[in-house]
Amino acid sequence: MSTMCLLQQRHYERFKIKEGALALLDCAIPFHIVDISISGLAFRYVGIEKWFDDPVEIDIVYDDFCLKNLMVQTVSDQKISNGFMKTRRHSVSFCKLSSIQIKQLEEFIQQYGEQGQVRLN
Repeated sequence: MSTMCLLQQRHYERFKIKEGALALLDCAIPFHIVDISISGLAFRYVGIEKWFDDPVEIDIVYDDFCLKNLMVQTVSDQKISNGFMKTRRHSVSFCKLSSIQIKQLEEFIQQYGEQGQVRLN
């Protein structure tokens, strides 16, 4: 698992994340994480269209927890309906994670993930 991008995300259970978990991209702007699995995550942002470059690395931050320099590859970027506010969902797959990063990611999911069905739209 540590040597490739995991583009087939649906092989892993996805977890909603407690409110306040953030993904920091190369541009250093925080985005709210919607859901996560061991193979990737999705975050939401406000915008009519995608306004940033596809991320190469992401940091995950929640309270005192920080997981840095996770290599990623974009899977999709799509508009989601959310009332009058124009919101989008950006999904990435994790790539080339070290065994330490995998362990930290598993701990993050265990500590901050919420069981339950994840809506993908």
